[in-house]
Amino acid sequence: MERQLRLLIIEDSENDALLLLRELRKSSWSLVSERVYTAEDIMYCLKKQNWDVIVCDYVMPNFGCLQALKVLKEAGLDIPFILVSGQMTDDQAVSAMKAGANDFVMKGNLKRLIPAIDREIIEAESRKERKRAEEDRQLAEIELRALANKLVRSQEEERCAIARELHDQTGQNLTVIKLLVDKSLKSAPDNIAPLLKEAADGIAEVLKQVQDMSLNLRPRSLGHHSII
Repeated sequence: MERQLRLLIIEDSENDALLLLRELRKSSWSLVSERVYTAEDIMYCLKKQNWDVIVCDYVMPNFGCLQALKVLKEAGLDIPFILVSGQMTDDQAVSAMKAGANDFVMKGNLKRLIPAIDREIIEAESRKERKRAEEDRQLAEIELRALANKLVRSQEEERCAIARELHDQTGQNLTVIKLLVDKSLKSAPDNIAPLLKEAADGIAEVLKQVQDMSLNLRPRSLGHHSII
């Protein structure tokens, strides 16, 4: 099955661009190409559509590969960038690679162009897959943290509800019972008074335990328990 290759050629020489296309037509690609040689045209083409690869001459009269790489970097796009030049020193090639170029091919050896493009497209797809996997991992982590925080808040709200119930209902009921026992103690017969006193002391101890439980269950602030 024929594959489509969307090729952006940055080249001031129409003849050199035609030589590139002639070589690339030997491949199994169906070519869609456009030739530009100014920063403005590059930016326009990058916005107009997606490109599989950029092939760029190293030196042009008013524009060069380093400027083209700068435009690509500022656009925030990860597109394989291959230099194709007839005149380029080793130092110039190294500088271009440091600036973001992926490979370089001399115009006298265009047979290297097809395998170079094939390799760089595969590596670019691998980078995209790794980026997507990392984005998915980060999203899953965010969702997991949100779920954990929701669970913590739910638990703390339940603790608050139990604390309020202990304080407002159980605690108040015990207080009323203790007041009734204390009142009965004042007029109780001698044989009943010790039992009422023991009951009052027991109620007081249970009331203190309920108050302590209510205090321990009530969190200082839900925000202190956030996972994030």
